[in-house]
Amino acid sequence: ADLSRLAPRLCHLMRSEHGYGFNLHSDRSRPGQYIRSLDPGSPADRAWAPPQDRLVEVTHQYLFG
Repeated sequence: ADLSRLAPRLCHLMRSEHGYGFNLHSDRSRPGQYIRSLDPGSPADRAWAPPQDRLVEVTHQYLFG
């Protein structure tokens, strides 16, 4: 099994004039906020933040529920 997908990864994104380039969603069956999609060429796309990854912290604020 590839355990690298389970390891936390730090991504530092600089906002462009169009935003960060990702859309979030939540799921009642599991806690957290997940990346639904990426805008091609956006900061999130360039930082390799794949869809379905869970965000755990944004600007030093933990995301729970």
